[in-house]
Formats: sequence, structure tokens, C-alpha cells
Amino acid sequence: MEIEYKVLEHEPISSVKEFLFTLEGQQVKNIVLKAKKTNNHYFVILHDEKRLSFASSNVIEENLKCIAGV
Repeated sequence: MEIEYKVLEHEPISSVKEFLFTLEGQQVKNIVLKAKKTNNHYFVILHDEKRLSFASSNVIEENLKCIAGV
């Protein structure tokens, strides 16, 4: 993939609330996941989400028609 990007050197931060600078462009949230039994990795990028949490077992069962953790 040929995705254009810019490198911005800065001190480590744990929250966007700690930014002492502004960033150009769309701000996103991302997470990198790894499958336990394989070497598959997943990079999930979400646009314009303020807060995220894991779905409840009820939401998973209702939407995916399966029981969470099984």
C-alpha cells in the first residue's frame, strides 16, 4: 500500500488531551489486534468516534447471532 504520511516527532502521550500541538487532517482512533491462534494482525481505524467500549454479550448475541466467548 502506498499511503502518504508525515512523521511528527513528539514526546510520548497517552491521550489526545495531552496534545501540545495541533494535527492537520481528519482525526481517527485506531487499534491493532492480533489473533491468538494465528499470526494474523488487524489494524482497525475508526473515523470521528469520541468514545469507544467493548460491546456487551447481549449486543454481540443480538447482532451476530452467536454467544460471546464461545
